[in-house]
Amino acid sequence: MKSFFKQIICVVVALLATSVVWAQESTDSKYALSGKVIDEAGAPLEFATVVAFVGEEQAGGDVTDAEGAWELLLPAGDYRLEISYVGYSIESVEVSLSAPMVLEPIALNESQEIEVVTVSAQLLRREADRFILDVANNPTAAAGQTTYEMLRRAPGVWADDNGITINGRSGVMVQIGERIINNMSAEELANYLRSIPADNLQSIEVIPIAGADYEASFSGGVIKINLKRARNQGVEGSVGMIANFGPKDFHYLTPSARVSYNREKLNLYGSASFSDQAATTYIENVTDYDNGTKMNSFGDIRGVADVASGQFGAIYSFDDKNTVGAEVNYTSSATKMNTLSTSSLLGVGAQQVDNDSRYQGITSYDNMAATFNYVRNLDPLGSTFKIIADYSTNVNTSNTDHYNMKKVGDIKQDSVYRNATDLDYRIFALSTAWDKRMANGSSVRAGAKITDNKIYSSNLYTALDKTLIFGDGWVELPALSLTTDYRERVGALYATYNTQFGKVALSAGLRGEYTSMKPTYEGLGQESESFERNFFNLFPTLSASMPLNDVGSNILSLIASRKISYPYFGSMGPRRTLISEYAASVGNPELRPSYTTSFALTTVLGYRYTLSVGADFQRDVVQQVAMVDPDFENVLLYKQMNVGRYEQYYAMVSAPLQVTGWWLLNPTLTAINMATRISDADDMRRMWVGQAQLVSQMTLPKNWTIEATGLYVSGVIQANQEVKSIWSTSLGVKKQMLDRRLTAAAEIVCNNPQIVISRGEGFVANAKQWSSSTKWSAAISLTYNFRAGKQFRSVTVESGAAEEKARMGN
Repeated sequence: MKSFFKQIICVVVALLATSVVWAQESTDSKYALSGKVIDEAGAPLEFATVVAFVGEEQAGGDVTDAEGAWELLLPAGDYRLEISYVGYSIESVEVSLSAPMVLEPIALNESQEIEVVTVSAQLLRREADRFILDVANNPTAAAGQTTYEMLRRAPGVWADDNGITINGRSGVMVQIGERIINNMSAEELANYLRSIPADNLQSIEVIPIAGADYEASFSGGVIKINLKRARNQGVEGSVGMIANFGPKDFHYLTPSARVSYNREKLNLYGSASFSDQAATTYIENVTDYDNGTKMNSFGDIRGVADVASGQFGAIYSFDDKNTVGAEVNYTSSATKMNTLSTSSLLGVGAQQVDNDSRYQGITSYDNMAATFNYVRNLDPLGSTFKIIADYSTNVNTSNTDHYNMKKVGDIKQDSVYRNATDLDYRIFALSTAWDKRMANGSSVRAGAKITDNKIYSSNLYTALDKTLIFGDGWVELPALSLTTDYRERVGALYATYNTQFGKVALSAGLRGEYTSMKPTYEGLGQESESFERNFFNLFPTLSASMPLNDVGSNILSLIASRKISYPYFGSMGPRRTLISEYAASVGNPELRPSYTTSFALTTVLGYRYTLSVGADFQRDVVQQVAMVDPDFENVLLYKQMNVGRYEQYYAMVSAPLQVTGWWLLNPTLTAINMATRISDADDMRRMWVGQAQLVSQMTLPKNWTIEATGLYVSGVIQANQEVKSIWSTSLGVKKQMLDRRLTAAAEIVCNNPQIVISRGEGFVANAKQWSSSTKWSAAISLTYNFRAGKQFRSVTVESGAAEEKARMGN
């Protein structure tokens, strides 16, 4: 494997070193074909669709801008252009292309027919390293839909309130416009995507394996949502309310609003939301030890939270070449937790030990992120140079009171202790990016980034000693208290080259990262400990795609890459967090980054059907391991550890079916053969995993939509833990009114409890976890989209520290 990737690195370096020569010698050049679409009076028509055909197959498409202008990049050949606009007749133009060409304005006449046909481009196309949903060129497919609903049509993508996955991989980064979303929970992101109408989209790009120009830690892939071209001026936004409710004490009530204002050179945007949340989690555990001891426990954790967030940004264009932008995000949260727990420990020949416990705590955090960027347009082809600066802080404070009554026979003993935790994250990142576009369609991207992460945490445990005569009776527990000071610096350089040789599209990239880590720990009854790690890694990415027929409706592509995954900051400190009287989680300062080598071969048939096969090989992957506490034989510890090896082989099939003009079925099936072992001395544990997902969308008259989804995942192994199968279903209905500005929606979701079996040296533990919304939960939402003035694209400030912010773990 190492020798193979050394060869890939050599190939990538050679490609990058000779990119200019290749660009000059490319023989299969593409030419720009452009023009304008106007009405009978000569006024430009915005949002008209222009599609190029070879025979009956699509070769390319575009949507006109505010000036009616369009442009296609096509190989030399003969094409039939079909131009359409809602309410106008379709025009057809024959073109023979052998050099760059600008057509005379194409005039469309208003149609007198009641039923008007609109030409649509193919929804799905494949490039060397990504799938592209061409939303703007498919007004029929996008009508009445949201960004969230269109995303569910992408092959291999599953999206719900728990997050987004690509081919079963979590950790997917979502980019909207030029900004990577990193300050939203999975549920907040899903609601935000639901608030963006699909007719505001240009395209959705699904990148299963991110290239060298993205963070090396983006192992879950990237989803890039491109909004339509900028317009002249106006105001647009939305206000909405989402209410989630379920049995007992589960509810979420979230009002929100967002607005964007554009006037000539200035764009302002902002958003605000507030969420009142309440939910209860239940945990049931049975542990059998080899010494004959058995532990039973049950607990319910009730949480009540208030979360408020706001965003404000400004972008100013000095001229056509120079733009600056700034953005500030702020989130504040306060959560009250009340845990009731009972446990019984029964040993061979010993009396039963019963514990009644109560934990009450208040946790608050304040998160602030600021971003500044400068963008310079270098030429008419779209070449750019960017400078991006990010600064983030996260202050987290938690205070918990623990009370336990221990009963052995007729003897009772109570204990009271407290835990006070303070966390302070500070992250600074500075990056530059150069993107050079060439006339033949090739491009070179290069950049650099430096990151400085500082984390300070204080974890103080105190106990109530009733024997003390003086003072308040609280004494510190040095064996549990801990102070951590962590410093991490990362420097990165990257270069990527994209070109085409004949019919083969090629993308090659190389990223180098140097990392320095220096943690300092003081506490746990031991002397202060500090150590430093420094390492350098190369991360190559190579992808290629080629059409299997003349019009490109059938495509074959190959991707190979190497990625890194850094541990969450919170899991690296050696602090001990009590879960119950017989369970605790502990951090691991010895955690190392994990590395993943990935290969994927994908074929697309008829622009629609997708088959992907691939393999992932991970070294030092971080997973949770259950073990017996060496100091307390009847206590389980849950610890994040570097598992020796993890590998998986998978095959994914996506076959969207347009059953009727109003009913779309999008089934996806994935089969995974995975294997893992904790240490090199252990045998590989191998398991087959199946995943099935289905999205059914019915677009009915009078702007009614019905959507049903289903997800099933069979059991999964993680280190020495086995997660039993999970399933989820949903049924929703939506009605759009007031010229589709007002949307009312309702949805019901059902899930099953999560069951985890842990097997370790000397024990077997069965844990079952569910929440007050597991059996069912319902959501009702109302969203009003408003717009004044000429339409425009709502742009945002690009951020360059998404991965570091995600590692905060909030």
